[in-house]
Amino acid sequence: MSLEHAPQRQQKQVAPRGSFTIDEWCERHRISRSFWYKLKKAKLTPATMNLNGVQRISVRADAAWTREREKASRN
Repeated sequence: MSLEHAPQRQQKQVAPRGSFTIDEWCERHRISRSFWYKLKKAKLTPATMNLNGVQRISVRADAAWTREREKASRN
């Protein structure tokens, strides 16, 4: 089957907002929750905040994390 005839996969879109849950953030970056824990163990996750017992990642922390990972990749 050629790619032009392959069915399109529906991807769930995460609406932009002020912060993400861990699951939303993982989906946004296409990583598994288990890989999140590997990153956390290596102290490579973005900063989180606790809102009523729910860990959230702000859009600003996500952007900072992305810049840090890009910078680390260049070195």
